[in-house]
Amino acid sequence: MRMARRNFKGHDITKMFKTPEYREASQLLKEADPVSIAPLKDQLRTISLRPYSMFDCPLLLSEKINIVEDVANRRAGLLKTSGRYPEISQVNLTEGRILLYAPDENLFDGAAVYYSKGFFDVNNVSPWDTWVCFVDDHLVSWVPPALEELAKAGIDVNPEKCIQWSTPAFVSSLINPDGSQ
Repeated sequence: MRMARRNFKGHDITKMFKTPEYREASQLLKEADPVSIAPLKDQLRTISLRPYSMFDCPLLLSEKINIVEDVANRRAGLLKTSGRYPEISQVNLTEGRILLYAPDENLFDGAAVYYSKGFFDVNNVSPWDTWVCFVDDHLVSWVPPALEELAKAGIDVNPEKCIQWSTPAFVSSLINPDGSQ
């Protein structure tokens, strides 16, 4: 079996620490600071609403829809039980942004988790407390205004563009599915 390794004369491993690759990797490790993402990793992820699947394996469209509807229905039940279910007149749709996630286009590279400081998980999925619906092969989520910059940081480093902001036309189609104004 051949092993991949850098050829150091006399196998002096201390020379490895002087390579540009090692210095770059060390710098990236310092910047990643896993402790810095801890505050967001559990926020907006209510334990009792945890989905039975996180889109990290192939699923039928009907399964994806069912996963999101199950979370949304359980969330509505919790809000009603606690007396916090909003009246439609209290909902301000101009605050926050709509986020789209295309699970079938995901490379599962994990970059977004670091740059978003835990808003996205390691698989580029937004917190399930923000899920709205699954439509047109996209998980639709609402991002609170206070977290827009963190979400944007994760979107910006997502090479496959499986997470992105929705367009105004898409948002309008969610609010008025029949096209009426």
